[in-house]
Amino acid sequence: MGWNTAKFKNVPIMLKSKRAELEEIQRRADPTCKETETTLAQEILELEVREEIIWKQRSKCDWLKKGDHNTSFFHAKCNQRRRTNKISCLENNVGEMVQFDADIENVVTDYFSKLFQSSDPVGIDSFLASINSSVSGENQVYLSEAFFKEEIVKALEQINAIKAPGPDDDPLIFGRANVAEISTTQKILEEYEVVSGQMINFDKSEIFFSHGVLELRRNDLANQLGVKITGEFPRYIGLPTMIRRKKKASFIVLKDRIKRRLQGLEERRLSTDGKEVLIKVVIQVIPQYVMSIFLLLDSLCQEIQGLISKYWWGGNEKKRPMYWLAWDVVCQSKVKGGLGFRWLRSFNIAMMSKQYWRILKTPESLCSRILKDKYFRDSNFLDAHVYSNTSFFWTGTWEALRVFKRGLMWRIGDGESIDIWGDNWIPSLNCKTPILCLEHHKPKVVAELIDVSIRDWDRAQLRRFFCDSDINEIVKLKLSYRLPPMKYIGA
Repeated sequence: MGWNTAKFKNVPIMLKSKRAELEEIQRRADPTCKETETTLAQEILELEVREEIIWKQRSKCDWLKKGDHNTSFFHAKCNQRRRTNKISCLENNVGEMVQFDADIENVVTDYFSKLFQSSDPVGIDSFLASINSSVSGENQVYLSEAFFKEEIVKALEQINAIKAPGPDDDPLIFGRANVAEISTTQKILEEYEVVSGQMINFDKSEIFFSHGVLELRRNDLANQLGVKITGEFPRYIGLPTMIRRKKKASFIVLKDRIKRRLQGLEERRLSTDGKEVLIKVVIQVIPQYVMSIFLLLDSLCQEIQGLISKYWWGGNEKKRPMYWLAWDVVCQSKVKGGLGFRWLRSFNIAMMSKQYWRILKTPESLCSRILKDKYFRDSNFLDAHVYSNTSFFWTGTWEALRVFKRGLMWRIGDGESIDIWGDNWIPSLNCKTPILCLEHHKPKVVAELIDVSIRDWDRAQLRRFFCDSDINEIVKLKLSYRLPPMKYIGA
């Protein structure tokens, strides 16, 4: 007997039996059986909820938090998942294909039994001695303590109820194309194998060379490392590794993924509420990671929005729907009468702006240091420029950066580097800068408007250069008595 049958009983058979009893009572129309009829109706309702829970769990459709009261959707998702995950045959360790369930079970058991055997690694202490410690002594003691039952239960409860962890991302190693660096890479990998007990699968490993490396050297270095040469890594953690002249082709996979998801027969079974949840929780999340790195072409964003719009209004490949509202209206917040769908171009810029904020706040990070060395070595991030031969990544970054800078605000501090007329520093004004200057010779930086002796605004200077409305807003900005270095804050 299966777990679900033992736990939930045989729900379909119970439903069929209860419905038959209810139909028989309703057919007789016996007024003395009214209480029995009410009880049966309640039991049928509970069984229907139980049936939907079973099929929802089988479908692994965890994005739909609340039941859609549309069991056919879960049936279809479950059947689709069963077809996708079905293992019809496997190759055993001698290269033979096996198809029977018992043989497949033996292949899987044998493979994982060998995979998880310990190789008794050695030399861990000497290896760790070259790595800087990032865990304090106090934390180390805490982490070395025995686990309590309550901690285990808490950890288990944090795991998604119907979801398994996915595979890790494989690492990329960069280096120069010469014998010395290949030898160093080999040594590092060999030490890693000895210390960790994990073997590098060189059959699945590949090496990529830039265009300037001669073919003879490529072959020699690849043979030394024992890996295959590849002409291109198409993707890495969902991102294109190479962006060619046809920029759109590098990201068309996003559109294809969304198209396949929206055109599935299972998704068409959803109610209107279910469609809304699917679009917000699944479809609009698909390009989210890519959008935090690259500024996608506007035409691609429009095409993706077109797919979402067609699905929302009930269309498919063969049927053009009736578009009752413009998509920009649908994308407005629910407070303004829309449904709160994302306008992808604006969302793209917003996601990239989060990365810009990290660069500004953590200039010592590895990402910030690499970008500075490559794109703005002699200036700062906000003053960086774009050139004719700049990469697609940096061109998009610079374009989105202009929008980001409009929402950035200076916290004045000493005001030494704040441009009075070019930087945002007066939050209460729409333009964030003074409206006009009363004299031809303008002051340049905010520090010229501060009386350092009293650590306050120089009222005489303010009256000399600005109108009363600007002065009223400027004096509302309180200055720190220490006059610390200025820094950026969100607008």
